[in-house]
Amino acid sequence: MIELIQIGHSRKAKGIEGSFRVHVEDSYVEDLKKARALFVSLDGSEVPFIIESVNDQKSILLKLEGIDNPEDVQPLLGNEIFLHTDEVSEKEGLQAHHPLTGYNVIDQDDQVIGRIEELLEYPDQLLAKILIEQKEVLLPIHEDLILQLNEDEHWIQISIAEGLLNL
Repeated sequence: MIELIQIGHSRKAKGIEGSFRVHVEDSYVEDLKKARALFVSLDGSEVPFIIESVNDQKSILLKLEGIDNPEDVQPLLGNEIFLHTDEVSEKEGLQAHHPLTGYNVIDQDDQVIGRIEELLEYPDQLLAKILIEQKEVLLPIHEDLILQLNEDEHWIQISIAEGLLNL
């Protein structure tokens, strides 16, 4: 799976060539300038774009391949932006954005349980952190427990052991 890290967000269009301003956390500016690709959150998915140029004279101005006018850039504005973790220099406490983050969890009885807030990776174990009635619940995510995965609608159906949600 692709692991991404949020570095900032897109702001507003600049000029007629499809460039736009971005806000990037200071610690990731150099990583962005060296990166080949950037991911933009669009309709719940992180969509990759090849970076054409990065200009950080006064504020950071970004130009992506295939985005050639203000109309093309409009859907990208106001969204979170990410880099692949391979394009980020080593940082203590690096928190990667897992592709299943934000998916709704549905149990084997077709009941919506909650939304995946975060995924925690342990050796041989992936746990989904879900908030249920203001209570944090960790559910194991394993291929044997996954009944269905719908990437278009951003939901995952898993088999949940009886009583697990009541712990």
